[in-house]
Amino acid sequence: MCSSDLFVPPWNRCTEATARLLEELGYRGLSRIAGSAPLATGRIREIPVTLDLFTWRPSARLRDAQEIARELAAQIETRDRIGVMLHHKVMDDEARALVAAILSPMRRAPIVEVHTFRSLLALPE
Repeated sequence: MCSSDLFVPPWNRCTEATARLLEELGYRGLSRIAGSAPLATGRIREIPVTLDLFTWRPSARLRDAQEIARELAAQIETRDRIGVMLHHKVMDDEARALVAAILSPMRRAPIVEVHTFRSLLALPE
């Protein structure tokens, strides 16, 4: 898989025309916030993001760890896929430590399967 197999649109801004163009260019997947209007394109697979570590108003800041933990626990109870959004421009040592604190116990949980975009694109729909 090359890096062009999956597209993450800036600020989740993506139309069906964009998705069709991505398909023509050979993209296989698109990742954006869960609950976004579905793109009826046919072939491109959507991989939803369900948890954003940051709040954006009035400016970017890491959300409270307890708030994230409650949201994550609620998502785990649904036993559905959880997609965590990381923002490279605002990730700092505190954010990386929070990601490590989230992932470390989850990797040991028997109900958790850790995936990459590559492995998710390979799964049957």
